[in-house]
Amino acid sequence: MRGAREGVAALEFALCAPILILTGAASLGLASWTRMQVGNAARAGAAYAVNHVYNLASVATAAQSATALSSVIVTSAETTQSCTDPASGRITGANGATVCPGTGSPPGDYVTVTTQIPYSFMMPIPGVADVKTLNGNAVTRIR
Repeated sequence: MRGAREGVAALEFALCAPILILTGAASLGLASWTRMQVGNAARAGAAYAVNHVYNLASVATAAQSATALSSVIVTSAETTQSCTDPASGRITGANGATVCPGTGSPPGDYVTVTTQIPYSFMMPIPGVADVKTLNGNAVTRIR
């Protein structure tokens, strides 16, 4: 009777492994797509602020309307006066200055839009929380 049971575990593994691998790959792919959608929502909110009068409620509406995900949350949309460092291209705070160091130009107005969404994986991943918060961030110069 022993000969009839040999290889059963290997056969079960061969049948289950592809399903587990495909489910894990699909879960990671969906998380990546969701992360891109959250980033796109932040960029859409920032683009709206560039082309329209800045209003937090309308920026949030534009960000949420830019994606098919209904649970995207706009956590912040704020304007700041900042300078661009000519050497590195990085945006730095103006700190109340009327002229940006290195350029001599006045500080520009920037809008920063931050979005987030809670994401649950299809199956548990060891070492990763069951619910993860995916964030999106966009910084755009208004004028």
